[in-house]
Amino acid sequence: MTITVLVPSHRRPQDLRRCLAAVGPQLADGDELLVVYRLGDYETQVAAQKAWHDTHLVPVAEPGVWPAYASGIAAARSETVAFLDDDAIPMEGWLDALRRRLTHDPSIGAIGGPILNFRDTRTSNGFFEGSSITQVTGRTKLRTRLHEIPARSRVEEVDFLPGSNMAVRRALIDLDRYPMIGMAPAIEWRMALAVRRQGHRVVYDSDIRVEHHPAPRELTRCDRERVARDLGYSMTAIVGAEYPAGRRLRPLTWWVLAGSRQSPGLLLGAAAALRGRSSFRKWRAAMHGRILGAACARRARAGA
Repeated sequence: MTITVLVPSHRRPQDLRRCLAAVGPQLADGDELLVVYRLGDYETQVAAQKAWHDTHLVPVAEPGVWPAYASGIAAARSETVAFLDDDAIPMEGWLDALRRRLTHDPSIGAIGGPILNFRDTRTSNGFFEGSSITQVTGRTKLRTRLHEIPARSRVEEVDFLPGSNMAVRRALIDLDRYPMIGMAPAIEWRMALAVRRQGHRVVYDSDIRVEHHPAPRELTRCDRERVARDLGYSMTAIVGAEYPAGRRLRPLTWWVLAGSRQSPGLLLGAAAALRGRSSFRKWRAAMHGRILGAACARRARAGA
C-alpha cells in the first residue's frame, strides 16, 4: 500500500521544516509527501523544498482547511491519504503503523490515534480510563479525548478522528457530495461519516501517536467572524445532508437557537451581545453560515 502524507501549511516555515524532517525518513517506495500552500506564500515553498528533497508542492488560492485538503486529495496519487498539521511531529514508526493496520484489515477505512500536546519540552496530556474516545451527542456536540492518553492501549471504533493524525483510504473520501468550508472538527466528522456510509470502519489506535507543538496564532475580528460562519455552515450542512429526517429536528433546532461560543445561534448570540461578549457582525456571520448550510444540505439530499 502506498501513502500520500498531506500537510497544509501557511506562513509557519520553522514548524513545517520540523514536521517534514520527521516525515521524510518514514516514507517508503511509492509514497509521496504533499505540502499545500497558499498562493504568494513563498516562505512556505522554500521551507518545504529545503526540508525534504522530494516534497511535492500544491498551490491553493482560497484560505481555510477544506480548500487545502480538497486540493491535496485531488493531487494525491497514492491509495491512502494521511493528514498532518504543520506543527505536528509524527513519532517514529507512525507511517508504518498506519500502513500495517490498513493493509491487514480491509474493513478499516480510516485510522488514527492520539495527539500529544507539547509546550516546549513538556506534554500537557492527561491520562483517562474507561470513557469514549470521541462522541457525537444528540445535539451534535463533538466531544473528544483525542488529546489525552488512555491508561491502557486501546483499539476501537470511534465517531471521528483528529485531522492531524488520520489516514483515510482515498477512494472513500467524498469530495463531491457537498462542499465544505474550512472548519475542523466538522471536516473530520464529515470524513468519518463518508467512510461509514460506504461500509467501512473508523478506528482509533492509541499506539499511533503524533506530537503537537501548537504554534501561536492571533485571531483577528475577521478571523472570528469567518470561524462563526464556517462552523455554522459545516454543522448545518452535515446534519441536514447526512441525518435521516426523523433525527434532524433536534440538532438543527439546537444550532439555530443555541449553537456554540464560536458560532452562536439566536439565543446565545443575543445573550452574549447583551453582556458585551460578542459582536453583531459575528452573530450575523454565524446565522449566514447556517442559511448557506441548510441550502447546501437540500441540494445534497436532492442529488443523492
